[in-house]
Amino acid sequence: MRKQLIHRAVITLLLGCIMLLAFTGCGKSNEKRNVSGSYHTEANGYKRGTDVDINLEGDKITTIVVNDMDSEYSLTDPDAFQFMWPTKQTMVLQELQNMGPDKIAEIKITADDNGIPTEIEGFNLEVIPEGCTDCAGMLILAVQDALSK
Repeated sequence: MRKQLIHRAVITLLLGCIMLLAFTGCGKSNEKRNVSGSYHTEANGYKRGTDVDINLEGDKITTIVVNDMDSEYSLTDPDAFQFMWPTKQTMVLQELQNMGPDKIAEIKITADDNGIPTEIEGFNLEVIPEGCTDCAGMLILAVQDALSK
């Protein structure tokens, strides 16, 4: 009889621990938070880069906002014909949002000596307009910076 009571107590304790872990995990997965990041560099006399704010709910990105209106930094190069970037930036942001934090962390960016991205691996390149690898790369680096916090 005593052995059965001990056995029931151990099982009850184990079930309690499992339930506590399950509820703790569920609460964390729905946690809402906001993270900010940036990527800045200077090249050829221009300040390039951007700042971003990301809203997350658990491991899901709900929004990515580019904050470059009041910044002295710009994603586009004034000397390049990157007139397609502003219209395509939304597509790049949507692609990043759909990927999620884990996949975004796996994107590899190669940059030149000035810190300007020249190659992107692990991202859907079809959404990046021709001649805008640098813009997309800096945006991805800012998002990666935010998600690393």
